[in-house]
Amino acid sequence: MKIRNIIFIIIVIICFQNSMLAQIPPGRSCNSNYKAKPTKWSKLANEEKYQEAIKVLFIELKNDSLNDKHSIYWHIGQMYAMNDDYKNAIKYFKKSTQFYFWIFDREYYLYDKGTIAFVKRNKKKLGHCQKILQKKNSYYYRKNLLTIKSLNENFDKSYKEAYNLTPSK
Repeated sequence: MKIRNIIFIIIVIICFQNSMLAQIPPGRSCNSNYKAKPTKWSKLANEEKYQEAIKVLFIELKNDSLNDKHSIYWHIGQMYAMNDDYKNAIKYFKKSTQFYFWIFDREYYLYDKGTIAFVKRNKKKLGHCQKILQKKNSYYYRKNLLTIKSLNENFDKSYKEAYNLTPSK
């Protein structure tokens, strides 16, 4: 009985470490000023060509390994939200996270749930997510906390407007 418990604990620790390391680009530390190279879809998004960005993301989704699908789903949801198509945004935001993220990547899980709460117009749940994120947040997810805060403070605005009001630091 004790050996099974020890093995289980070791497996959980290994999974936790792998999930945390997977978020940091190779060769970079959490506090570096690393900027990813702009992708085709992000350039389209910056030009407010959200439908075109969604098409590019769906192509990436077909061609991508299973490792990054949650990130692509997130960005698809975000492009729909920027385009005020909240029904589809919710669908893809939900696909971007699984329940086990609550255990291994709780800050991202709360960011996802808070964003969905904003899009669903649930201010109470959005405020709850912000409150928990403010209690414990890492430097790595600082921008997510600021975004949730901006969504809460600009609740009467569209997702695009509230998101774009997020301070950079």
